[in-house]
Amino acid sequence: MKLPRPTEINFPEVKEKNWKITIPSSKEVNDDRKQALNICILKSGNILLAYLFADREKMKIRSFLSIYDFPELKLVEKYEYDGETDETYYMINFAWQTKDGNIFTIGDKLYFFDGESISKGPVKSSEKINDAHFHYEKIPFRDPNSEYKERIINKNHKYFICRSLLEVKEGIYL
Repeated sequence: MKLPRPTEINFPEVKEKNWKITIPSSKEVNDDRKQALNICILKSGNILLAYLFADREKMKIRSFLSIYDFPELKLVEKYEYDGETDETYYMINFAWQTKDGNIFTIGDKLYFFDGESISKGPVKSSEKINDAHFHYEKIPFRDPNSEYKERIINKNHKYFICRSLLEVKEGIYL
């Protein structure tokens, strides 16, 4: 059995990159307001990130989808999901790209975006999903109007119970 030698394999040329690496400040490390929940590589080579931001002053959790180019990691597109209905906030905890190139996510409904164009919002959505498929939790916030911020106010949050999906056939997910 003959094995290929490195000189026989046509590997692409490696180009040197000057990376700018910085150490985050202790304030940035201790900032618990942002939480990344899901990351995936898109067909374009860009990176799709689903994350939450806890707005302590407004006592609200905000959900975002962002697309970053690679390898510079510059923001390309951003979408803020407004999942407030009645007294409950729905959160996005994952997003994925389908085989046909569209991005989808689940808040209170299934939302589809046109390709990687997420900043204009979803182009179509499903009917509201039955609440039995959601995880429910109360998230505590310190009342910003309380003098010593000792008063706790709980807000209702829900998210679809899913960590990953596989598209086994176009439009069919497990």
